[in-house]
Amino acid sequence: MSKKAIIDIIEINQTIRKLSGDERLTDALYHTRIKPMMDSFERAHGKSVNLYLRNYLDHLTGLERPFEIKMFLHRGRVIHDLLWSTYIYKYDSKRGMPASFSPQLYVQVNAEGLKFGFDYGDSIDAANEMVQEVKVNDFLIQEVIKSSKTIQAYLLGSGASNLPSEDQRIILDTAKKVKDNWSNGIHLINQYRKNEIPENIDQVISATLETLLPLFKHVCLIGAEGDQKPGSNLFSQPKRAQNNANTDFSLSTLIADLKKTGLQFSNDLVTRFASSLLSKKFVILTGLSGSGKTKLAQTFAKWLIEDEEQLCIVPVGADW
Repeated sequence: MSKKAIIDIIEINQTIRKLSGDERLTDALYHTRIKPMMDSFERAHGKSVNLYLRNYLDHLTGLERPFEIKMFLHRGRVIHDLLWSTYIYKYDSKRGMPASFSPQLYVQVNAEGLKFGFDYGDSIDAANEMVQEVKVNDFLIQEVIKSSKTIQAYLLGSGASNLPSEDQRIILDTAKKVKDNWSNGIHLINQYRKNEIPENIDQVISATLETLLPLFKHVCLIGAEGDQKPGSNLFSQPKRAQNNANTDFSLSTLIADLKKTGLQFSNDLVTRFASSLLSKKFVILTGLSGSGKTKLAQTFAKWLIEDEEQLCIVPVGADW
């Protein structure tokens, strides 16, 4: 039934597009022409079109708040000929239109067919750290390369709701290609036009989203680590005096230097963190995503070192 359900949603979208082209699609016309199709879909498939699409995302695990699902429905300020359901990361500093400021792991069905995968929100520019970090982070580069075995990459503009064409496709199967071509316009997706949808479309969508899940989570958390007080800049923060090996450790100096960066860590937290490292060179930080765990470790390390090459950040998973 999954293939039939997707085709039914496409046909609803096609009807909306045709009516929008022939005349202004008013609420009255929506209720007489589109609503009956929506009701028929729910009777046939046991869910509304919105919940049917969301169901693909509900099956993903390990995405607790501030990860959340957003939906783009037929009815808004205007009536749209597409449905879109996506996971996003809701950043504290982005109050309006949070999906525009987040990477997206999504499923979209329009009047041509469907596509599903990973992209960036429209308000994320090429200089954003969530884009730039993918070019230099070995873990993320390998995740992109791994995805290229089963998922297509396209270079599109912002707000690309249509299915991309073959001439917009790029290949990201080596580290050099990722470093040279990765941008905020990248879409890692699989797509099918109406007459191409396979019988096992449920499995294809699920496998695609699961493959892209580690990349999506890590890129979102890069943004979360930067979602701090405006003006904070980890990479231009004060460091300890040179010749660190001959300088006595000073907790008060560390706390004072941290305050100059604009990052907001309590004195008690810094004291406990530094004391733990001094007593044993291994500390596990726990807390909600985006609460500053990685930022604290990075900040402390940069306060100690003399050269950027002395710092190495290695993303790890729950199975390490």
